Amino acid sequence: MFTKIYTRTPRKVVSIGVSKYGGLATWKSFIGLFVIAAAFAISGIAWDGGTGLWDLPDSEGHAHRATEIQGKRAAVFEFVAIDCPISNRYVPEMARMSQEFEAKGIAFYAVLPRSSTLNQAKKYTRDFQYRFPVLLDSRNTLVRQLGVTVTPEVAVISPEGTLLYRGRIDDRHVDLGKERPHPVRRDLREALDAIVAGHHVTARFTKTIGCFIEGK
Repeated sequence: MFTKIYTRTPRKVVSIGVSKYGGLATWKSFIGLFVIAAAFAISGIAWDGGTGLWDLPDSEGHAHRATEIQGKRAAVFEFVAIDCPISNRYVPEMARMSQEFEAKGIAFYAVLPRSSTLNQAKKYTRDFQYRFPVLLDSRNTLVRQLGVTVTPEVAVISPEGTLLYRGRIDDRHVDLGKERPHPVRRDLREALDAIVAGHHVTARFTKTIGCFIEGK
């Protein structure tokens, strides 16, 4: 199967149209939209992890809900695809990080977008020996809520639903078809170290290179 490879830019672009009627009302609308866009950029995604907004099964048929992350420092959602070679190569690294950071109060989930069936997900989970739950996002609920576009892309949220980090795992992939033998910057690890230490994440958004998520 051919997999499309894309670059995910670190910032969300907000496009604001101008009404054909013009006038003061248009400018008020423009300013209102600008304020909303600015608030979105500052606070991250308006996603409340405590309301049960997501309720997804994993590849073994177990239910998982947003309330699970209450009492945790944060939760990591790694978006993966069965046929994406880039995300598959990160399975060992994510296993190492989960083993280290789960003991420090960080929850880990992998997320398969809508293109995967239960049987495919179950086989994939067992073949790659995932040590944390692999969620089936059959309606791309988390894909849309967390604003991801490619695999592998990670999103880290607080128990209150604040988006703390979104982007790449590390900078091993510098461009399409260009890969370093070893990463220079381990962005996800640095973000988790900051969260565990009670500090703000300095680089909240990073450029992501991976396989495009179809059907968003």
